[in-house]
Amino acid sequence: MRDFVHLHVHTEYSLLDGVAQIVDNKGNPGDLLLAAQVNSMKALAITDHGNMFGVPEFYQTCHKAKLKPILGSEFYLATGADATDTKATYARKNYHLTILSRNDTGFRNLTKLSSYSYSKGFYYRPRIDKAILEQHSEGLVVLSGCLQGEVANSLRNDRFEDALASAKKMKEIFGDNFYIELMDNGMAEQKAVMKDLIELARRLDIKTVATNDVHYSLKNDAAVQDIALAIGTRSTLDDPKRLKLPTQEFYLKSGDEMFEIFREVPEALNTTLAIAEKCNVVIDFEQLRLPAYEPPKGFDSFTYLSSLCEKGIKARYGKKTTAVTERMGMELDVIKNMGFSSYFLIVWDFINYARKQGIAVGPGRGSGAGSIVAYLLNITDIDPLKYDLLFERFLNPGRISMPDLDIDFEEARRLEVVDYVKGKYGEDSVGQIITYNKMLAKGAIRDVGRVMGIDLKECDILTKLIPPGDDIKTAMDSSGDIKKITAAKPKLKELLLNASRIEGRKRHFGVHAAGVVITPGEISDFVPLARSKNGLITQYDGDYLTKMGLLKVDFLGLKTLTVIQDAVSDVYRNKKIKIDLNNLPRDDKKTFQMLSRARTVGIFQVESEGMRDVLRKMKPTLFTDLSAVLALYRPGPMKSGMVDEFIERKNGMRAYEYPHPLLKDILEETYGVILYQEQVMLIARALAGFSLAKADVLRKAMGKKIMAVLEAQKEDFMKGCAANKIPEKLAGEIFDTLVHFAEYGFNKSHSTAYALISYQTAYLKTNFPLEFMTALLNSVIGDEKKLSPYLAECERLGIGVKPADINASDVYFSSHGDKTIIFGLLAVKNTGEKACGDLVADRNKNGKFKDFNDFIARAVALTSFNKRMAEFLVKAGACWGLSRDSGGIIESLDMMMASAESANRDKLSGQESLFAQQPAAVELKGEVTETQKLKYEKEALGFYFTGHPLTRYEKYFRYFRTSTLAGLENSGVADHTLTGIVKEVKNLKTKKGKDMFVIKLEDLTGVLELVGYKDKLPPDMPEIKEDSIIAVKGSITEAASGKRFFGEKFYSAKEAFRKIPKKLKIYMSTAGLDEKYINGVVKELKKYPGNTQVSFVLHTKKRGKWRWATEIGVTIDSKFLNGLEDKFGEDCWKIES
Repeated sequence: MRDFVHLHVHTEYSLLDGVAQIVDNKGNPGDLLLAAQVNSMKALAITDHGNMFGVPEFYQTCHKAKLKPILGSEFYLATGADATDTKATYARKNYHLTILSRNDTGFRNLTKLSSYSYSKGFYYRPRIDKAILEQHSEGLVVLSGCLQGEVANSLRNDRFEDALASAKKMKEIFGDNFYIELMDNGMAEQKAVMKDLIELARRLDIKTVATNDVHYSLKNDAAVQDIALAIGTRSTLDDPKRLKLPTQEFYLKSGDEMFEIFREVPEALNTTLAIAEKCNVVIDFEQLRLPAYEPPKGFDSFTYLSSLCEKGIKARYGKKTTAVTERMGMELDVIKNMGFSSYFLIVWDFINYARKQGIAVGPGRGSGAGSIVAYLLNITDIDPLKYDLLFERFLNPGRISMPDLDIDFEEARRLEVVDYVKGKYGEDSVGQIITYNKMLAKGAIRDVGRVMGIDLKECDILTKLIPPGDDIKTAMDSSGDIKKITAAKPKLKELLLNASRIEGRKRHFGVHAAGVVITPGEISDFVPLARSKNGLITQYDGDYLTKMGLLKVDFLGLKTLTVIQDAVSDVYRNKKIKIDLNNLPRDDKKTFQMLSRARTVGIFQVESEGMRDVLRKMKPTLFTDLSAVLALYRPGPMKSGMVDEFIERKNGMRAYEYPHPLLKDILEETYGVILYQEQVMLIARALAGFSLAKADVLRKAMGKKIMAVLEAQKEDFMKGCAANKIPEKLAGEIFDTLVHFAEYGFNKSHSTAYALISYQTAYLKTNFPLEFMTALLNSVIGDEKKLSPYLAECERLGIGVKPADINASDVYFSSHGDKTIIFGLLAVKNTGEKACGDLVADRNKNGKFKDFNDFIARAVALTSFNKRMAEFLVKAGACWGLSRDSGGIIESLDMMMASAESANRDKLSGQESLFAQQPAAVELKGEVTETQKLKYEKEALGFYFTGHPLTRYEKYFRYFRTSTLAGLENSGVADHTLTGIVKEVKNLKTKKGKDMFVIKLEDLTGVLELVGYKDKLPPDMPEIKEDSIIAVKGSITEAASGKRFFGEKFYSAKEAFRKIPKKLKIYMSTAGLDEKYINGVVKELKKYPGNTQVSFVLHTKKRGKWRWATEIGVTIDSKFLNGLEDKFGEDCWKIES
């Protein structure tokens, strides 16, 4: 195999204009590097289009694959002299230029150029110009580029002198490090300019270099590249005008193949080896690159950190103890030796700022909650000594890696802290972080289906057959449904095969929601920058920033912290009780009773039905139980049966014993179950004498099943156990148990910290429900789907929620008295925070609104107010205190506002007179009906609030429906009778032309999508309309598209009472009962003939309760039942299906 090095290579980081993978979907060297190895290549370059996204991954993976990485990029060179000039006629045109870094200086310049292309030269594409290129030319190798390069492009257009001038300029800048690039991918245009390129190189004494403009790894990957390009350009494969590579020769060719192509210019092949020889960049992944924290005079970073910890002991513990000082001393020694003193000070500083500004900070997150230094600095609020949390799980002295302290702040004020950090370290040193979005299975199927011209509905059928976590290939091999569909439709099989080949490739980039990098100088001195919609971001993702020793912090926003903060403030405002969240009693009986009953609507992390089920079964009585719930409710433990075992052990339903007495103290709080990763570490220390640093290595190897490490660790474990006189067989069994449970083990530090937030919310809800629910409602004020169940929870708690009222409501929900919340104006649709605030401010300043005309006259003077807002406030009932004639007001609103605006203009211009315009008259319509009122309310709020159209039917429906909509999912039964109101109708036709419909059915508990055929509708209901109230008998069925409810019989509300078979029990007392009375009752019943069988339940003093069945059949409707209640009392009847 002839020696050759590819110097022009696009990877998947060219984002749909390259599909060669550096790393495969399982984390191993990807097809690109494997192809280079197969071809016995010793080096390889990366030159993605306009970016350096893949550089760190490429660098590290090449070294693992024993390949020399050559780092570069294919830049876009502005056609004009200035890349920042976006107004020139040629601004959108650009040339391509291949640039490689020779040495570390060159790599820094490459980084600077890439950053410049996005920060200053960006115009549709990231661009540089020759001036900035010359400024950062040191240490670079430049190739003239493809047909889109300035030199080749000039030759294509018969401008030899222009090409000559361009090449000459590049040679002036780069000298012998500028090369004329030759390509031959079988394109006629390439062959046409080849001679001119060679001649130009000869004239200027510039060496030529052969490249292949690689876009994919193997020749048969050409189809994958074609599909990726079509996805990226939003075109279809059958579009003759779409952008595509003209041949199938853009793969990683062998040296022999390249020699055959460039046989006549062998020096161009040899040049690749020479260039590879001179390119020697080293990226230092060992060096820490932390910004300097300036401590007060007389301190260095470590002594200042130590002094802050000493102060923290007094604040946290009151006095020094041996356990505290020893743990603090150990942690400080590790922090000092690893060079992380500044890191802790930087984090302490911005958290200290946040606390001083009244910004809520979470108690901890992740393994950082296991550090006593973090606890003493008020970075976290969890005492690691009290809960046996391990520092080594966070920072292992035997494994140097950057600490990872992710911090939760109240969501609304998170950016204030980021702004503080920018102000302290400089805007150019603080930036957001890029993320890369991959083509996952379902997205790949939809994308590929679109470019193949396949109906989206067919694509969606396939996506729903891909099990969660499976890739497409696995699903194709294991799913009978997929095999059946693809056998019947070969085109769909082709779709899945194509999608499986592109699955896992990078599709586009985004911005990390919370990640921020802080550098000791300008970010572009360390990593290249890219541009997002919201500004500049790093081109390397968070993992590689951390690996490069840069400080990355996740400033996470957590709404729950705002809820807690607002509730605590409201409690003080209402009751003058000052709540200290850090010193709440952790054994509050009422709180644990509430948790045990799973009354956890609104409680952090335990709100879902699944979590509530675990709580009901476990009945937590200790704070550690709550931590365990959070650790247990995960797919692994749930599938393994670990949850049930834990619950049974806790509740004394299953006996257990410890494998060895030394394990009792470690496993007692989890009832003998190995639940936490920290327990694995403590067991290794207790039995085998491992240091916690070494035990952390074992924990990691067990969790990730790193067999090579595990084997070595097992040998050490067995030796350590032997030294402690633990029998070999028992030691082996314990080790195997650790391996098994480590797969499911959870980070105890994180679980404990988040359990504290859960407990705080539970405590507040239990002891201060009014203030907590007010804060909770405000946290979701713009989310109608969450507001509705939270309002229902208020009702369950006995808290009255009053409707929005223009004369009583604040902007947000507000608590009043002991048991009342008033709706916030902002909860009404088509309002806004400023407009609502302006209205409240006007009311506070000028008094309540006297009538609707007064309201409109004052509101129109506010620039933030508009007609749409007025209309929706009326529909929400917020103006009922001013007028109940909602219909008349809405119809007259245009005229009223025009009149008020005119009067306001006259007032402002000083033109008021005796003839000033009077308020527009409203045509009175009278108070709206209850039905219309509810319709308005639903439109304005997104849900029914003061009532529900179903309420008057609920009394009857509940006796013959088999489930509410909310209870349907967990019913375990397929066939059901459901009732509800139709909220949305879609009429469709099947492929055979049969009329069908899809409706959204709503009841008082939820919403369900339901499918049916029109020929199943009864004569009195020829079609289903929105807002109609119906009953439906049907079943849950499994289909290719997933679970759905299929309606088989439909009934109008009226007919439901008549036709659905039922039994009616009438409860009567025998007191005063005689034959004449009974005959009168029977005669009355026979006036309502139907198929509901009647029986009487009679009460006597001697016989108690006994049943008398009759042959009478009646029709049930509201009139009939009301008549029964008039005769025998409200609770006189019961309907059974």
